[in-house]
Amino acid sequence: MSSTIWARLREKAPPQHLAAIRIALGLYVAWIYTSPSWQLLLEIGGRPNRLTNTYLPEGAEAFLHGTLVPPLISVTLVAAFVFAAGLYTRITSWVLFAGFTLTHHFYYRQCHYHDEWPYLWLFLLVMAMAPCADVWSLDRWLQKRRAPNLEPAEPSLAYRWPIEVMIAWFGIIYGAAGIAKLMPLSKGVDWIDGPTVHRLVGLRYFESPVHWALGEPLFDYSEAWPFQLLALSTVAIELGGLLLLVSRRFYPWVYGSLLCLHLGIYAFGVPGFFATALVCGLLFVPSPWFTRLEAVISKRLHFSRNLDPARVEESTTP
Repeated sequence: MSSTIWARLREKAPPQHLAAIRIALGLYVAWIYTSPSWQLLLEIGGRPNRLTNTYLPEGAEAFLHGTLVPPLISVTLVAAFVFAAGLYTRITSWVLFAGFTLTHHFYYRQCHYHDEWPYLWLFLLVMAMAPCADVWSLDRWLQKRRAPNLEPAEPSLAYRWPIEVMIAWFGIIYGAAGIAKLMPLSKGVDWIDGPTVHRLVGLRYFESPVHWALGEPLFDYSEAWPFQLLALSTVAIELGGLLLLVSRRFYPWVYGSLLCLHLGIYAFGVPGFFATALVCGLLFVPSPWFTRLEAVISKRLHFSRNLDPARVEESTTP
């Protein structure tokens, strides 16, 4: 049976998979916005990047910088927690998407920070349009309080397309990064020769876990061939992201290699992408696993209720 992205879009998915992604994304974005670096970046400021210029008047730019961004960070942090809890999700998902996009657009223009925005802005947009709170949410709990006979959410195509769109975006990001390193061909030859990787590893050495843990480089950094191998491996792994569109059988190999890539980059002093890639791993978990997880939890909760002393005494009283 074909498992290309077009075939997968015609499969039904359980609501629990999408709900798990909602919870993980909400908590991850909340964790991002608790970083003390936000205030530091406000203090640093910078010159806006012309490639992302919004052509705002100087007064509007000053208003955005000094007045709008600080409270917007707080609003986005609260929205992330509420979104993860699944409360008023139709509203909070759009608030979260708008707050995330505006703040990251502003900071990326100023200093090319943060690393997670290429992934998450589209993820949050997709979740705002998807029925991601039909289970494991306060919205659903409130609905059941108002209508005790409410039918449980069943597997549906509505829960599949958001997952497949996010998988496609995840794979395309890496595929595009691999192509960008190779085009034009003269640039690709220069990249594979390793000078960019060599320079990055050298600049980040004193900030890297390798230095903290070992106190010395992993190998002789004056040698060129290890960095040529790292550069070639990076391109090959990133281009492999396009295989996610082709078949599920590539999921463990492609995602596993990407996770190892980011773990290696983390070891050399660039931590940003590893946490994001780790959260994105939920996309590749087989959907039936989440329904089994819910069944196990429900069974344990039912068993615990039956062991409650008050219920046992009540059931044994003549």
